[in-house]
Amino acid sequence: KSFAEKYMWGNIILWTLFQIICVPLDLVNASFNTLVLIYGIIIVGMLAVIFARKFQVIRNSLLELKVNITLYDVVIIAIILLQVFTYIFGVTYNGADDATYISASQYAVQKNHFIQGDWKLLLTSWNYYIAFLGKITGIHVAAIAHTILPVWLVPMAYMVHTLLGRKLFQNNQKKTAFFVFLMSVLITFGGYSWYVLTLRLAICVWHGKAVMASIMLPFLFYYLI
Repeated sequence: KSFAEKYMWGNIILWTLFQIICVPLDLVNASFNTLVLIYGIIIVGMLAVIFARKFQVIRNSLLELKVNITLYDVVIIAIILLQVFTYIFGVTYNGADDATYISASQYAVQKNHFIQGDWKLLLTSWNYYIAFLGKITGIHVAAIAHTILPVWLVPMAYMVHTLLGRKLFQNNQKKTAFFVFLMSVLITFGGYSWYVLTLRLAICVWHGKAVMASIMLPFLFYYLI
């Protein structure tokens, strides 16, 4: 598989693992630090095993890595950077349901507990994934969500669009670049309702539903075709 596919599968596996651990602990009202400890130990253990068993393969892959950037790749990168900069300097202070989601993340970090009584929050893990990132970095969860996650998630969404474009247009770089450009136009100017995907990706990609709709489902669609 390509680097992009491996990178996507790696993230999806890590998110899935967090969900599998988080929800049962949430349902039994365990402490948040228990989640942080268990997930942290598993991640460190996975990294240790991977580097112990695959160090030479990883090293050779990095040494053999060749980057061939065309004009069409530059167009795609510029589109991604434009939206990332818009997030950082334009919509950073947009609330976007922070009273529900970011408050749950901050509650977990500050009180060391999950919010009880709301089934919508009990059965989701993304708010607590943001809390986990805030806990291990010491950065406030609002800064994680509004500033750091967009820099990570927006390029990932466009990476999926690029994979789809290459699949649909049989690796034609010009057509793929034009496809990604059209997607960026739809995302930028398609925010006509709070309930559409385009607005979620353009304004609040840190929501779990936005990650599911903008990244995970399109990638699984790509993988199936």
